[in-house]
Amino acid sequence: MIRTTIFGFAETSAYAADPDMGRRHGKSPASRIVLWAVAAVMTLACATPSAMSSDVAIVVHYSNPIEELSMTDLRRIFKMERQYWDDGKRIYLIMQESGTAEKAVMMDHVFDMSEKQLKKYWLKMLFKEKIPAIPKSLQSSEAVRRTVSRLPNAIGFINAAFLDDSVKAVKIEGLTPGETGYLVN
Repeated sequence: MIRTTIFGFAETSAYAADPDMGRRHGKSPASRIVLWAVAAVMTLACATPSAMSSDVAIVVHYSNPIEELSMTDLRRIFKMERQYWDDGKRIYLIMQESGTAEKAVMMDHVFDMSEKQLKKYWLKMLFKEKIPAIPKSLQSSEAVRRTVSRLPNAIGFINAAFLDDSVKAVKIEGLTPGETGYLVN
């Protein structure tokens, strides 16, 4: 057996030692290259949606009448400076845990502060009794989407690739995720 490299991948096989062996078994070197290429494409196709999209969608329950928010209103809601919808019902803020790409985008574009600063901010707001509790944080876009889809007054953020009809994406400054100029990406 001889060790060869195809597209940077090491391969140990009898095919490398005997080039005709592959042909005898119906696998020419060219067909092996095609198989490697197909495997690479399949790997990319099966990648998680968060690796394929950088836009963060702001989502609400599908029955929520809100269609659009300004960036100022979005900041006020996520900083819990605004805690009630226009109909007087309390807003349930659903966050993602630290370490997700979506949380990093929100920290940069919406909160405009570091994780450490946000923790201090929540504690200060809680201590001053300006908020009833620190917002719930979930592990993933899928968990946030599922939770928002079950709570009529909830708002959260997810990777735009996870959008489906169980939640409604809110326009930010008139734009939806994927549109040129969308601000939460």
